[in-house]
This record gives sequence, structure tokens and C-alpha cells, in this order.
Amino acid sequence: MTEKPDLRPRVRGWRLVRPFFALVAGCGLIGVGVAVYTLWQDRVRQLEEQLLALLAAQEIVVADLELGVVGMDGLEIAHLRIGDEVRPDLALEGARVKYSLFDLFAGGVREIEADRLVMRARYEAGALHLGALSPLLQNQGGEGESGNIPFERLHVDALEVELASPQGQVVLSTSLTVSAEESGLALSLGDDCVQFDTSRLNLGAVLADALGGQICLRDGSPPLRWPLALPSAGVSLQVKSSPVHLRSDKQALVMSLDVTEIDVDAKGPSLSEVELGLSFAAINLPGGEVGLRDVSAQIIFPELALLQGQWAVARGRLVDTAPTQRFQPVAVSGKGQMSPLRVDFDLFASDRAARPLARANGAHDLLTGEGRARVSAADLRFDPSGLQPQTLFPALVGVMTNATGGVSGDFQFNWAPGRLSSGGHLSFEQFGFSTAAARSEGIEGSVAFTSLVPPRTAKGQTLNVALVDAGFLLEDGTVLFSMHEDGSVEVEDAVWPFAGGVIRLTSGSIVPGAAGQQSLQLSVERVDLGEFLDLFRLEGISGTGIVSGLVPIIIRDGDVWIDGAVLRAADPGHLSYKSETGDAVAVGQSALLFQALEDFQYTVLEISFDGNALDRLNVGLKLQGANPTLYDGYPFSINVTTEASFAELMRSATLGTRALDLVREFDLQRDLDPETERGAIVE
Repeated sequence: MTEKPDLRPRVRGWRLVRPFFALVAGCGLIGVGVAVYTLWQDRVRQLEEQLLALLAAQEIVVADLELGVVGMDGLEIAHLRIGDEVRPDLALEGARVKYSLFDLFAGGVREIEADRLVMRARYEAGALHLGALSPLLQNQGGEGESGNIPFERLHVDALEVELASPQGQVVLSTSLTVSAEESGLALSLGDDCVQFDTSRLNLGAVLADALGGQICLRDGSPPLRWPLALPSAGVSLQVKSSPVHLRSDKQALVMSLDVTEIDVDAKGPSLSEVELGLSFAAINLPGGEVGLRDVSAQIIFPELALLQGQWAVARGRLVDTAPTQRFQPVAVSGKGQMSPLRVDFDLFASDRAARPLARANGAHDLLTGEGRARVSAADLRFDPSGLQPQTLFPALVGVMTNATGGVSGDFQFNWAPGRLSSGGHLSFEQFGFSTAAARSEGIEGSVAFTSLVPPRTAKGQTLNVALVDAGFLLEDGTVLFSMHEDGSVEVEDAVWPFAGGVIRLTSGSIVPGAAGQQSLQLSVERVDLGEFLDLFRLEGISGTGIVSGLVPIIIRDGDVWIDGAVLRAADPGHLSYKSETGDAVAVGQSALLFQALEDFQYTVLEISFDGNALDRLNVGLKLQGANPTLYDGYPFSINVTTEASFAELMRSATLGTRALDLVREFDLQRDLDPETERGAIVE
């Protein structure tokens, strides 16, 4: 008689998996056939007793065992609990074992079908602990010893594994089918997926809350094999929609993650050489109300057990999550290194047009929660038809337009639990821009920041400004300022040479883009009247003297108001206005006034401004003095008020005619009678 060959494969490494299968499928099944034949009438009770005795012999503590129907070709297990009665290390509910007499005498079964199987284990100090099932591991022989697989097929409708570790607990759930083949065990998962849930994981110094989702074989992946190794086609990890919160024991929330997918490619046996492809819907970074969106990244672990490898971000968007948007989203890419205790990074940022904006490199220590980063802003070139500051910073919309020139920066960030420090500098090269009030060009210099979040500087920051065009030109100015935590810019001093003297912004604080009222004050210091008139090329007008005064400025709702500005001549001087056009059209008082102004020796010269500098101004002119050749130097007092736009007054092409218009207004006032009045008055 030919002996039937044993087709059940012998698998190296069966030592780790056999306890489970031997317990479920084959515990005491050797000899079950004998028990069935000899004790058929009391077969269920007797079989239960034999199984309990076999388990006790292997030091397995059974809390509860109940068999159902026992027949010649199979039996039913109502329930089986091993370990603690309340939280058993193994709980089997509803199983059917199919066999033949030949299978029983050969020491195995044909098929096992289980409704629900729950296993609890602990992984600690590099070893797997099965609790009450641990003696099964100890009794399986050495690492190199092979064992027989006691079944041809095993199917579990609902498999749940609770794996505890010092890092936390993970619950895995799936349906499972195991088939014995010549090459080993083939494992098939329900829908090719394993569900997982965690309440909290301690990842070194970082805690992960509310992590859960499913691990799935990707389409086209071959079946899993035991000893377990990921298939070369990889797996996919999908995390449920609730965010994952990463935080430190030493501080509040570090960051939150909304993971959408993780793809795994295993390029070596035993989970080594693993490549992870990650997709994040959102990553909220610690502090500063900044986050990443739509991130696609990759991590490669040459040795997964060491958790050391390289990572790269193919794409992502850096966004501002503050209630008031401070900057527009920018594209992010980069790479770095990682280990269980440290993450190094080298990132690049660009705008929507793929123009490079900045580079950031640094490291974060997962154990201490400390980190650093250096951010270098590229040499940003602004052009009216290209990149503009307001395309990066929405707060500048309506405040700044038509920027030109270059800006670069170098910044440092250092953080620790509960603390963030920063600093650096921002440099300008031939930078220019327009506002509603003026056009500035040729800005040069560097601003040193003592803090970036919020922006803050020391006093005395200096920028050179080649040109300010506010209707009249200011050239070669110097601005001293400082920035404060509330976002305000304090102007400490701003000086421009002007007509032999200076125009100085003596005091004021500005909050760019802020609502409400902001105040500044201009000081006009010892301006030469003759040079001032020459700058504007006023037709037929010349003069001598030194003029000084104050120009209070109020910025309110986007408008610039001049609040009672007065310029006065410090000493007597000379004013001359000769115009062939004026002489031709002048009659009455106007004619007399033109005569007086041909050679007017003033003792008082005062000019006043009041109103909206961007719209209409109330302009006043006060002159006191005399023409030595007119009425024997009889004194005149001239007071003129009119309304005009600042641009109209300052526009060189129209100043000459405007001066004539002012004179023409005089004949609408009180009659001049030098014979009856000691002083001639025109008001």
C-alpha cells in the first residue's frame, strides 16, 4: 500500500505563527478521532475535558470553553476564552472545524471557519508578548526549527488584534483567509484592507491623538506571504477624516495632520527598505498660525527598524491660517533627513507663477521639542508687469502699487516648548513704489529685525531714499525709523535737502493699512525762497528770504489731510512779480497790486495750507511790506485766500498762471484808497 504523501508544507519561521493556528485549529485535535469513537455518547463533554487537559499541559489557562456539535466530519466551537475572564488574551466566538479521519490521524484538519476572533498582545523591548498564550511560543523550539501547518484553509470573518506597547495601543481589524501552499502560507485580507484605530500614540517626545483609518493592498498587489513581508507592489494607508493631533508633553498643540493617503513600497524582506508615499490634506504647524495644504511627500527608510531615512515634498502650499490673512499661499517643495529623534529639512517656496521666493533649512528635535530654521528670501525683483508686493501680502492691496527694484532677506527662527524667537534682516536695492500720496524711488538700505513674529526692530533703522515725488520732488533723503509689536512704524527722523534748507519728518507713527487716524508732522527748515521759486520755474516770480514752518499731516481713511500748516519768512526779504500778461490785463486794484509786486520789500511773508492734500486745499497768502518806488514806499497789507488742489499748486506747468489768477482775485475785495488809509489793505 502506497503511503499518502503529506502535502502540508513545512515553513521555516512557523514558530511565531503556529501558536495561534495550533490553538484555534489543532489544539488537541490529535487523538480527537480516538475520543470520538470510544466515547461517542458523551463525546462533547469528554472532548472538552481532553482539550482543557492538553492546554493545561502546555501551561495555557483557559477561562471558558464550550463546544457545540461534534461529528465524524467536523465540530463546532461555541466560544473559547484564554487568560483573564473579563479581558481574555484570546476570545473565539463561533467556529466550525472540518476534517476527515485521515486528517485527524495525520495531526491536522481540512478547514476552519471562525465568526469572530479577538487577540490581545503587547510589544515591548523588541519582543512580542502574548500574555496567557506566551507558553505556546516558548514550546515551539528554536528559530530554525520547522513545523507542520495543521490546516489547509483558515477563514475568520471578523479578526481583531489589540496590540499594546509603551507608545500606545493600536487596534487592527479585518477579515482574514489563510491558505497552505507548497511555498508557505498565503494571506488574503477582506477587501484587501486592515482597519486600524488608536486613541493616542507616544512617538518619542510627540503624542499623536485620534489616528485611525485603513491599510489596503494596492490594486495589482500579490497576496501576502508568511513570514510576513510587504509585497513589492506596496500597500496604501488611508486615514479617517478626523485630524491627527501631534503634541508634546512639554507644550500645548504642536501640529495637527489631516492625512489622506499613505502608499508603501517594500523593497526588501521583513519590512526593510520601505518607501512611503504620503498625501496630506492639511498640516497645521506650531505657532504663528501657519499651515501646509495639499501636501504630497515621500519617505524612504533604507532600514525601517531604525526609522532613519530621507524624505521629500513634491508639492504643497504654505497658507496663512490667521483670522486676518497676512500673506498669499505659496508653493512649497523640498527634502530632508529623519530619524526617531530628529527631522532635518531643506524647503523651497515659490509663487503661483513658479517664481522662487525663499529657501528654508533647519532641524527639529523630537525629544526636546526644540528646533531652528534659517529662511533666505531670494533676490526678489519687482516689476509693474510681474511680481508685486501686494500679490504676496494682501494687506498692501490699495496701499502700494507699481513696485520696482529688488528685495532680499535672511531670517532665523528658534523654538522650544512654549517659546519662539526670531530675527534677521531685510535689504532693499533700488526699490520703488507708489502710494496715493506720492511716488518713492531708489530706496536702499537694510532693516534689522529683533523679532519677526511679531515684526519688531531696534531704533535707528536707516533707509536712503533717492526720490519722493509728492507733486514736488524731494531727493537724496534719509529715513530713520523703528517697528513695534503692534504693527506700527515709528518715524524717528526723515530728512530731505530742499531749496537750500531741509524738509524733515519730525515725528509720527504709521500703521500700514490700518483704519482710523494717524498723525505725522513735517518741518520745513530754512528753505531759501529764491531757490524754492527756481525749483518750480515760476514765470516772472523771484524773491529772497528764508522760509520755515510746520506742516501737520493726518492720514485718515486713505486720504492725506494737512491740518493748519503755516510757513513763515524768518526775516524781511524781497519778492518780485513781473508779467507781461498780467500788466496787459490788469486794471484797478489789480494794476496797483501788480505795480506793488514788481519790487515788493516784505516784512511779513506767510503761507498757510489746510485741507485734503489729495483733493482740495484752502491756501492763504499774507504779505506785509512796501514797494519803495510806489507811493513813496507806502505800506501794503495783502491777505489772499483761495481753494485749489495741491497738485495744481505744485505743478510747475501751471504755477505761473495760477499766480496770476490769485492776483486777479484781489479786485473783488475792498477798494484801495491810499489817500485816506495809512496802509493800503487788500483782503
